[in-house]
Amino acid sequence: MNMEKKIKIAFHDNQLCERGTTVSLYDYAYYNKYYLGNESIIMYCNSHQYNFPDVIEKFSKEFTLRPYGNWQQEADNILKEEKCDILYMQKAGEWDNKIASKEICKTVVHCVFNTYFPHGDVYATISPYVMYEKGNTNIPVVPYMINLPDLPDNINMRKALNIPDDAVVFGRHGGYDQFNIPRVPELVVSIAKNNPKIYFLLCNTRPFYENIPNIIYIDKIIDLNEKVKFINTCDAMLWARIDGETFGLSIGEFSSKNKPVIAAKIGSDAHFHLLGDKGIWYNSLSELHNILTSFNPSVEKTKDWNAFRDYTYDKVMDKFKEVFIKPLDIRADK
Repeated sequence: MNMEKKIKIAFHDNQLCERGTTVSLYDYAYYNKYYLGNESIIMYCNSHQYNFPDVIEKFSKEFTLRPYGNWQQEADNILKEEKCDILYMQKAGEWDNKIASKEICKTVVHCVFNTYFPHGDVYATISPYVMYEKGNTNIPVVPYMINLPDLPDNINMRKALNIPDDAVVFGRHGGYDQFNIPRVPELVVSIAKNNPKIYFLLCNTRPFYENIPNIIYIDKIIDLNEKVKFINTCDAMLWARIDGETFGLSIGEFSSKNKPVIAAKIGSDAHFHLLGDKGIWYNSLSELHNILTSFNPSVEKTKDWNAFRDYTYDKVMDKFKEVFIKPLDIRADK
């Protein structure tokens, strides 16, 4: 008989938005509940400018939400009222004055960008490629999971967007202002103008040119089925984030659907290590031009581009339990 205590975890995000931190927070909280058999609640700052109502609604359908206005005045009371055992927080890595009081519950910190200021009861990272401080590499890793539904390839957005079946489509998804390697947007415009059968489908991307029919902008996508329809519309992902990736959730999502990712080794290079030879790499604008104008979907779709088979919810949540729960030795009589 399994006599393990059911752990109650408060999952914290500064804001509930469309970005990878919030997507991963939902995944961890969901599978903490349904795979690990624990309890999950959500904490977030209710005044943050990047809260999105549709994301908050998605969370509210599955979890108890405990928004707060002032962390120092409200957080401990929320954690005490909810009888939480653990406060889980994704952070850049530095100290931000947010932590649970030791007498209330344990705090686990999941670093996204650096490991410059270890704090909390557990301090871990999202990938081995997060920047370490002074050679301190003995920090556990709990990766993001790639968690998308399976839909047939023909369930896509081409008809709705008037994209021909024989068009080559390069998709882009990520932070609104992070398609920003210099001159790549200008190259996209040039290629689109001169190649009407090459389309660029840009999701959650700041518009840089709006009067070309084969450059299409679509709003952020929250629903996972819609996200898969978007990926299915594309023949490959075009990536151009100047500061690189410490994991790269959108890259993993494209790759998991066997779409090649066209990217550069620049900035934080987790994407370079995680994709390896399952990425298509450009080192210059001329190389990128050649890749985009010579891309043959019929050839590329026969290859194996999936570099993220090990990032399933069960494997990731087993690691989550190993790193964030087991070491805390939470007593059943707490």
